[in-house]
Amino acid sequence: MECLAKEIRECIESIRNYIQIDQQEILLMAVTDISNFSNPSPEGDILFYKQGGLPSRPVEYLQSLIASTNNTICLHVTDEDIERLAHQYLHDQEMLFEKATQYLMFRSLVIEDDSETSCLVFEAQMMHMVRGNRYRFLQLDYIQPLVLVHDSEFQKLFGVSANAVIDGYERLEKALSNGRLEGLAALRELFEKAGSADEADFSIIPEKDLRAAEEAFLEACSVHHFNVGRITNWPKTFMDALSFAPGEASFFEEGEMRYWPIVTLPIVDRPFITLNGKTYCFDYYSLTDNFYRAVQKAILRLDPGYSEQWQQRQKEASESMVESVFKEMLPGCISYADNYYGSKKHRNENDLLVIYRDALLVVEVKAGRFTDAPPVSDFDSHIKRYKELIQKSNSQCAHMRDYIRDSGAELLLYDQGMLPKAALNISNINRISAFR
Repeated sequence: MECLAKEIRECIESIRNYIQIDQQEILLMAVTDISNFSNPSPEGDILFYKQGGLPSRPVEYLQSLIASTNNTICLHVTDEDIERLAHQYLHDQEMLFEKATQYLMFRSLVIEDDSETSCLVFEAQMMHMVRGNRYRFLQLDYIQPLVLVHDSEFQKLFGVSANAVIDGYERLEKALSNGRLEGLAALRELFEKAGSADEADFSIIPEKDLRAAEEAFLEACSVHHFNVGRITNWPKTFMDALSFAPGEASFFEEGEMRYWPIVTLPIVDRPFITLNGKTYCFDYYSLTDNFYRAVQKAILRLDPGYSEQWQQRQKEASESMVESVFKEMLPGCISYADNYYGSKKHRNENDLLVIYRDALLVVEVKAGRFTDAPPVSDFDSHIKRYKELIQKSNSQCAHMRDYIRDSGAELLLYDQGMLPKAALNISNINRISAFR
């Protein structure tokens, strides 16, 4: 294991040395494009690009290394050098990731604990590295209600509305997922027009089409495609809060596995990178998986006193989102949110009750943030958070279910001040189900 760890550290130092160049944004673009358009898989008339087995996260890792390394060498490179470096990096990073994964396997075999725990640590670590947590068509449904409730804070800190943040996020998400292909399609359309002209005479092409073609070329073939400010029109203060410059970041992990690709990367905290005065976003998954929590960290870093308000507004927004889902799925249902029950001395809380026909649904919503620490180095933190998310909600649901069963035909609910809120006739309820 020690020999393998030594090989990993040497590989990391080698990568950190050769990425200190004067066109790091071009290198990031090249690695992104090669990664995105590898492994083509035709399905009907559509061509999908799929990653192989375990995702080695080459773009996130490269951006994180650049953000955590002072660019003091800054060697000049040509376009040919960039292409060579991109392929060299992808090869080295894949080997690095494989070695790190092997190290995890060996470590799980010699862990000084029972075999069940070692297997759980390894499995949790593999899941920790999974990317893409939602279907794309649900991106806005998930993030919009959570962001809009903080409009006043966005105005206060950045001079931008929450609606403008959402609009910019939507444009950025679309650009990173479709922009390259849309740019190529626009260029193809222009060439078709030019080809139909006499001897491909571009002078007869309308000026607006030529301007559109220039924009399409930049979208399809240049780093212009990843420029956050151009796409979103967000103020610089907001982009800076979500961005690292070279050398500004540090890896969460300390000790032996610092800079390893299997630990939590700095890009989780800030999905953007600022290079040569411009802010870029290269990785789609880091944006969509981490944007909301990155915004939360940025706001609370700048305004720590807003923490309690953030938690309260997040709780209300999360519960409202869940309530709206049940109403959509169960037309005609009756719902009661933010409920309290029991005596004043022994007050208990329930997030949501839904009555549908002869069924009563007990719902608990957890909106807390999970730990950033990788399981391989802090498994206790993961177990603690899982217990908070699962055991606590299970206990709350079970307690509420028991209270309902003991209430007889009438269920009394109170507001936060323990004033009467509702007296529900539950004599016709035949089923009680818990959702968490």
